[in-house]
This record gives sequence, C-alpha cells and structure tokens, in this order.
Amino acid sequence: MYTPKFVKSKDSDDIVWLTKDLLDSLAERKKLESDIKHGLENGEFKPYYQPKVNTKTRKLCGMEALSRWSHDGKLMPPGSYIPIMEFNDTIRLLDLHILKCVCSDIAGWLKEGIEVPVTSVNFSRRNLADPDLPGKIDSVVRASGIPKDLIEIEVTETADEFSIGDLSAFVDELHKLGYKVSIDDFGSASSSLTLLREVSFDTLKIDKGFIDNSKMRDLAILTYIIRLAEEIDTDIVAEGVEQQKQVELLDKLGVDVIQGYYFDKPLPKADMSARLKSPVYALN
Repeated sequence: MYTPKFVKSKDSDDIVWLTKDLLDSLAERKKLESDIKHGLENGEFKPYYQPKVNTKTRKLCGMEALSRWSHDGKLMPPGSYIPIMEFNDTIRLLDLHILKCVCSDIAGWLKEGIEVPVTSVNFSRRNLADPDLPGKIDSVVRASGIPKDLIEIEVTETADEFSIGDLSAFVDELHKLGYKVSIDDFGSASSSLTLLREVSFDTLKIDKGFIDNSKMRDLAILTYIIRLAEEIDTDIVAEGVEQQKQVELLDKLGVDVIQGYYFDKPLPKADMSARLKSPVYALN
C-alpha cells in the first residue's frame, strides 16, 4: 500500500503532503517537457492563421499566426503547453520557429501570386531577456525574402519581471528595423495607461473580456479605450468576437476590424490558402 510522505517547513509548522497524485502530476509534467523539446526538434509545431476582417467590406484585412502542436495524432490546445514553455523559456524557441514558418508560408503564397495581408506573429515578453531579439527577427524575415511590412510583431500585456522600459526599447528597435508592433489583450493588466504613455504601439488588440461583457462599466471603459486610441493615432482590433450583437456594438463604437469565430476559427495553412484566394466573406 502506498504511504504518503510529508516534510515540515523550517520556518513554520505547516505540513506539506507529497501525495501519489502530486508525484504523478510531476512525472507527467516532466514527460510533457520532454515531448515539447522533441516536438520543437521534429517540427511538430505549426502556425494556424486566424483572419482579421473589416466589417464594412467583409474582406480579409489581416491575420494572426497562432501556434498549434500536433502530438501523438492529436492537436494539443495551447493552454496545455504554452504555460510550461513560458516557465522553462522554451517559448523563446517556439516564437522564432513560428516566425520562420510564417515567413516561409508567406513566401510560398507570394510566389503563387496570392495577395497576402499583414500577418501578426506572437512574441512572449519572456523574449525580452534576449537583447539581440529584434536583430534575430529581422534576420529571419530578410532571409525569407518577403517584404517587412507583411509582418507585425505582437506582444501580450502581462505583468512579469521585465520592465516597461525593456518593452519600450524592444518596440523602438523593431520600429527602426521597419516593423509594426501590436499589443495583445490590451486592458487586461493594471499598467495599461502606463504602457500607452511609454510604448509606441501601432495597434491595440482589445481584451476579449470587454467584448464579452455587456455591463455598463465595461462598455464605458471600452468606449474610452477606443476614443483614446483614435486620439493617439493607434489602430484597434477587437478579438474574440463570436456574436452578431458584438459586431453591432463594435460598429456603433467605431471598430471596423475584428477577429474571432464570428468570421473564422484559426485555420491550417491549406485552409488559409483557400481563404486568401477568396478573401470576401458572405453575409452570415
């Protein structure tokens, strides 16, 4: 019979039980970390593309590249591997890998004569630990031969050990190299206004929570964010849009570019190729 062990903290009388379930979960995490490493080495991570659509013209006007992991015949949800990769810093390898894949896909589409809109590629703020990252991003894009203005770098508004000053320097360097930068999930962290003051983003992606929620307080904040973006000449994209009533609200508030299941889910390369050839969405 299994007997749980325990240890006593040096600084308190709290007892921490090391149960079989905990041991199993630690072993499972260790295996997942190993599988992630092998997945990166074997090209199991691919970009899926979620379209951005102009609601006035119903035409595809951009897309975001999202990582997907095909593992043991299954498509793993990002929530199952991104937190682990953020923790052990393999996210930095993933982000550059996805950028390389995106650039390769775009180069192929352009060779076919397909019109390609601006594609945003996510970079975790964990990447700010690498001062050479802007140069590495530029090297990947230049090596692919695609125009720089087809790539937008997207960072997530999260609180971590890297300062706003670090983020500002990163964004400024990307601007010098010829890239636009967007901030994802804007409004989700407490430092939002400081970010706008200190960092020159080209696009704000509104946090999904403001789109989902119909409370007066959230609508007031959403309205303020939209007006503020207009005043500082910053584009806005609403993400996580799934319902007609959300589209109508955003239209009323002056937001024309949306991303979400209302128009399309993230698409694998083959499906995205078909969408690029037929970029106008029919009426729902």
